[in-house]
Amino acid sequence: MGRGRVLVVDDDELITDSFRLVLEAEGYGVETVGSAHLALAAAEEAEWDLAFVDLVLPDTDGLELLRQLRARRPGLAAVVITGHGSGLRGFAARDAGAYAFLEKPGDMTPEKILTVLANALARRQAEQELEAARQQVAMSEKLSTLGSLVSGVAHEIRTPLTYVTNNLFLVRQRLDQAARVQPELREMVDEVVQYGKAALDGVARINRLVEDLRRFARRDETGPSEADLRDVVGVAVDLFRATRRGRVDVRADLRSVPAVLLDTGQVQQVVLNLLTNAAEAMPSGGVVRVATRTVSGGGEIEVEDHGSGIAPEVQAQLFHPFFTTKAEGTGLGLSICQRIVEAHGGKIRFDSRLGRGTTFYVFLPAGEARRSELSA
Repeated sequence: MGRGRVLVVDDDELITDSFRLVLEAEGYGVETVGSAHLALAAAEEAEWDLAFVDLVLPDTDGLELLRQLRARRPGLAAVVITGHGSGLRGFAARDAGAYAFLEKPGDMTPEKILTVLANALARRQAEQELEAARQQVAMSEKLSTLGSLVSGVAHEIRTPLTYVTNNLFLVRQRLDQAARVQPELREMVDEVVQYGKAALDGVARINRLVEDLRRFARRDETGPSEADLRDVVGVAVDLFRATRRGRVDVRADLRSVPAVLLDTGQVQQVVLNLLTNAAEAMPSGGVVRVATRTVSGGGEIEVEDHGSGIAPEVQAQLFHPFFTTKAEGTGLGLSICQRIVEAHGGKIRFDSRLGRGTTFYVFLPAGEARRSELSA
């Protein structure tokens, strides 16, 4: 696998040939184009880690091309190639998103090209990690707010539900009494009692949902604790079902996997992200299968969909921060999942086939193994 993919935009074939020779020798994938039109087409067809862009192009100003590339691919690192010095144009290029400059012909040496490339990619990685950290902090703050909100309203929700439960019980008693006095009412009483049972089932569902929300949103200040993976995943599945009812059929085969050391809320976030991705892979609806099982050294979570699958050219970048195939996606969901799983000492992997669907596997080590790792 190459070190990265680089797009070179310059109408001077001597320059583009030089870039190709230098970069391919270092293991980079390289495509060269001679116009802004071809550069935009290349950006639509594939993902690029970095673009070298000449300021003077035959069909469009290089700065305008740079703005359009960054608008379409916000995570793209860019380096400007210029034969006109840095000056005012240099400031404008920075405003357009350029990380660095290469001046022609003085900077067209292998050492300079590779140094600027490495520095630009390192800066891009640092920016992405910082943004991912900001997103995680924002998520933590949202969960904290949700926890406070749910805790605050739980009592207010459960109080009227208790009234409903008690009153339904009293109604049933009175109806039974009436049916004993007037036997001809028995058929009607039995029918009303069935309605009451359905209402009580709804009350129980609301109670479970409130409790699941409290468990999910609660911030555990004591850190990771041992838990049965079946129970942890079960809460996430219930929450997902409550929000996706009717669209996706979640079939759960949750087997007991006790003594896994984990942060409950974080692992549930992983499961919810994977379930959400599975649902979005099947826009017309379908079946998602969720399973937990004991494996060598710990426990495993499996989430399987029957969507369109993941294209081979996309799979290598799936866990990269900000990489997304969704029109309105942030590209952080799977990256955060990977960070959470690896922070638990686990691993996340997937198997996908076009037209047949995708299965994600999350391995989490047993509590004893994780404690040994943390104390080492």
